[in-house]
Amino acid sequence: MNYNINEDKFCIEEKKSFSDILGVSISNDSINFENNNFDGIFEMEDFTNLTQFERICFTFEVILRKWNIHNKKVVNFNEVNIKKCRWIKKSSKFVFKEKNYIIKYYCPEMNTKLKSINKLESLDCSKILMNKFYNNVPSFINEFGIVEWLFICPESEKDIISNKNDLILLMSCLESCDANCTLPFIVQFDASSKHIFYGFQKSSFSKYEFKSCYLKTTKTYFKLPIDIKNIFFENFKYDTVDIHDILHTCEIEYSYLKKKNKNDKFTPSNFYDRNEFLNQLFKILNYKNETEEINNLINEFKLFIRFDGMPYNDKDDWLKNENDILLMEKNSSKWFCQTEFKNIDSQFLTGILKQYLTFFNTSTHFNTSIQDILFNVNEKLNKKKFTNSIFFSESIKIDSNDPMDLLFKTITIKEIRKFQAISKEIIQTIFNYVKNPSSKFNKNKCYDDEYLFIKKTLKNSKTGPSYSIVELISLTIGIIIYKEKNGIIFSCLLWNEFLNFLQHNFENCKYLPGISKKQHPEFGHSIFQQNIELLQCCIYSRKKWKTLNDYQIKYGRDIKSDIPLYHHPNEYIFIPVLQDKIPQTEETFLREIENFVETNSDERHINQLSFLTSDMSAFKAANPKCCFKDFIRWHSPNDWILNNENKKYELSIRMSGNDNIWKKTWDKSKPISIYKQKKHFDESEEWKKTIDKLKNLTFGEMIQYTLPNIFKSIIQILFDNFEIFSLQIKKKFRKLSITFCQCTFQIGKVEVYQNILNEINYIEKYIEKDYHLRRYFFNYFINEKDISYIEYLIMGMAENGIIKIENNKRNLIKYLIEKIFYDQNDNFCFSRQIPTSKRYIFSFYDARIYVSFSGDETRIYSKMPNSYINIKKLEDNLNKNQYP
Repeated sequence: MNYNINEDKFCIEEKKSFSDILGVSISNDSINFENNNFDGIFEMEDFTNLTQFERICFTFEVILRKWNIHNKKVVNFNEVNIKKCRWIKKSSKFVFKEKNYIIKYYCPEMNTKLKSINKLESLDCSKILMNKFYNNVPSFINEFGIVEWLFICPESEKDIISNKNDLILLMSCLESCDANCTLPFIVQFDASSKHIFYGFQKSSFSKYEFKSCYLKTTKTYFKLPIDIKNIFFENFKYDTVDIHDILHTCEIEYSYLKKKNKNDKFTPSNFYDRNEFLNQLFKILNYKNETEEINNLINEFKLFIRFDGMPYNDKDDWLKNENDILLMEKNSSKWFCQTEFKNIDSQFLTGILKQYLTFFNTSTHFNTSIQDILFNVNEKLNKKKFTNSIFFSESIKIDSNDPMDLLFKTITIKEIRKFQAISKEIIQTIFNYVKNPSSKFNKNKCYDDEYLFIKKTLKNSKTGPSYSIVELISLTIGIIIYKEKNGIIFSCLLWNEFLNFLQHNFENCKYLPGISKKQHPEFGHSIFQQNIELLQCCIYSRKKWKTLNDYQIKYGRDIKSDIPLYHHPNEYIFIPVLQDKIPQTEETFLREIENFVETNSDERHINQLSFLTSDMSAFKAANPKCCFKDFIRWHSPNDWILNNENKKYELSIRMSGNDNIWKKTWDKSKPISIYKQKKHFDESEEWKKTIDKLKNLTFGEMIQYTLPNIFKSIIQILFDNFEIFSLQIKKKFRKLSITFCQCTFQIGKVEVYQNILNEINYIEKYIEKDYHLRRYFFNYFINEKDISYIEYLIMGMAENGIIKIENNKRNLIKYLIEKIFYDQNDNFCFSRQIPTSKRYIFSFYDARIYVSFSGDETRIYSKMPNSYINIKKLEDNLNKNQYP
């Protein structure tokens, strides 16, 4: 019986509570809120019309209360309990957007007293959800599947939920209804050829979302039991599975192998060919010929033809005519494709970071300064004495046969001299590359919101700017350590050459490229980057004080202002050149704060007046006819105010007092330009301190110093491939950028870097696969209109996904297979192929959902068949035809 609410009845029950009205409603089996008169029902006082969202929320609450599960909590059963229970279901209809849907409640019927309930603690539980492997398991799932759940499905195929916005609205209604039910809600989505399930489970503290519950048997056709019922017996009580819910699906697989081709090899130098710096670096290091070539990663391309729920009479025809399957009607079959790749044991960028993290974890062992290492290398090579390790301190005992120690004993002076020459070329290349902004910018054209968000997140990380000197030197050190046998010593030589270049720039007053000339160190950057920015400030200060004439030295004038002198209105104030604020890194700033707290008030007062005295002296030197009022008008204009009585400007009260410290300081100061004053910031002294700090780093400290920058540089290389990312990879990269940004502000979080490395490994594999797929699929002429579709296929296949082929694109797939995998002399006939394998899959719909895990790819088979599957006829067919 339908329960129709009318306006008159509502007015009578206006004073009743919501639960009272709801109590009447839940006695009905079906609820329909699509009544034409419904919009005007709640128009009273401050209420407005109920929206569709509110109607559906009310619908769900009525149903949950009717079944008395609005406060239902989740329980998990152990194996003993599972065997004692049978599952029952309750159902109710509702209307959503003029379509009919059914909500069903599945639960165990407990006729016997259960001894215990528990949650499985098996390691395999982390792999029982679809499409993704999770580290945590929702509380409603254990080894034996979901015990209780609510399921929403269309009443018929015409009512399917095919619009993602409708799905989101429906799930939002479920989540927002006024109930405390913590059972999982599952909604069937998309076409009836396969059932994709979205759902969630919520509690007062958390919410767990999941996607695509499925069941699949991995048994081959000839091994299947004669009775289909037995297929499900291992996982289900048979009395919960109706025979008309079982679907018979056939899948024919065709495999295409890529023939060996000399052009199917590549090196890292051309794999990252969009990165100009890497190309230049590999050329200098001669990696093009030395790098082991990586063979084609594509193992085979697979085409799947599937037939779902076909009537028995039609089935017999296509089982006997396999060779004509590829020519069948588009509506009677579905095409899918997948690319299988060979195992990728190691990646170039991932390998660099793995090696770097290994040294980072053992950085405390490397406590000898880089300069001592280089000195000992030359000393011991010349004398040919290797009694002690040249790398580790004497306090650390090293086995004389230790590979690390032997490495330093086997290096030759020729190798050192050769790399010293290479080091100069590498550093020069880095400086030249950073000088040219046009070559470093990401040439990506897909500047969507996701791209801009990731770019901004990476920029906000506590590292150096993208493609900066700091980032490139860190990346180069990482590559050398990873690729070179003597990478540790070579990286020390490179570091030493880098410091020599810095010293050369300072002595010749040449600015460091890619760094602002006047900007002070940015505390949001890494410590390494801040020190380089401080060195740039030293160069700026040195250049500022170096080239001066006598006039500048005497007066220290910058430019003339438009402010006339107070006592000489026909002359204007010259703005003096002032001493700059002392540039500081984050470390020196914090140290200064500590010193400031420890000093007494008199010392603080003197320190604060030193800058004021300097400014006043410089002002007097630039303006010999000036007075105190002139200085205030220029330096502190807010203290030059209008007197309302005489309508004249005068000093403020605080500046005109007898004990005013500014006036006292003015009277004591002498006219001295800053070029004759003692420097507040001695650039030569600060330069020496900073260079000595960089020079005396140990190898372990250098690894710690450059770690966040090398991670950022490699993430940036991956980011340069943003336009080829699929939607899932973009989401993964977004998460990666956020995690990395947070990690850079935390000290010593090695485990976080390890998690970031795992994500980088996944993305790099994706890019490598995408690279190969593009070489093949775009190597032949394709119509412009098909390019976007091929892009879609490549993105999906690079994630090892099985991609559904649209009916109107089947000819395109045929063309690609013919051109990519076969030569003209092969006499290939697409329509006369022999299938690689055939699979018969029995799945079901509407019974207890059981989540299982398969070691291979994810597939979903679940459909309500249009016709009744006759078990007897199927048994006869199996007895007559045994297909391999």
